[in-house]
Amino acid sequence: MPVPCHCASGIGRLARSALVATGLLLRLAPIGVLSLGTNAAQAQTPAQSVDWERLDQAFDTYYAAGKIGEAADMGRRMVDLSRKTLPPFHPRQAVSLWKLGLLYLDTRQPRLAEPMLRRALAITERLSAPPAGALASLLASLARLCASDGRTDEAERLYARATALL
Repeated sequence: MPVPCHCASGIGRLARSALVATGLLLRLAPIGVLSLGTNAAQAQTPAQSVDWERLDQAFDTYYAAGKIGEAADMGRRMVDLSRKTLPPFHPRQAVSLWKLGLLYLDTRQPRLAEPMLRRALAITERLSAPPAGALASLLASLARLCASDGRTDEAERLYARATALL
């Protein structure tokens, strides 16, 4: 997906480069880094009967097939289920919120994407050792949203944080 440079004219070259690099990472493995961090948390809750991998796979399948409505429905179900069944600030909630937030961001629904991405970031930042790649990708996603909305100062701060982590 091309970077909308005309919307982010106040953003420096370094920040745009970080966005492009992070965008490529997001396209290649959008949730992989954070998902790896949730496997240990899932193993710690054996009573949990939700098959998160199956739900993630269904979401990814719908999204890859261009079935955006079905993917959005699945994403909303995953977010609701994670809120109902998991403790607050559980890494699995961040994964569900991030996936749905990215879908909204990619489908040009920034008002729906921003609260999802901000909550996912808040959860990820509270982890004892947040995966740097996941945190950088979340920051870059929020920066992309801010840049497209014309909030270049905030976008630059977020890009700087993401770049420092990379």
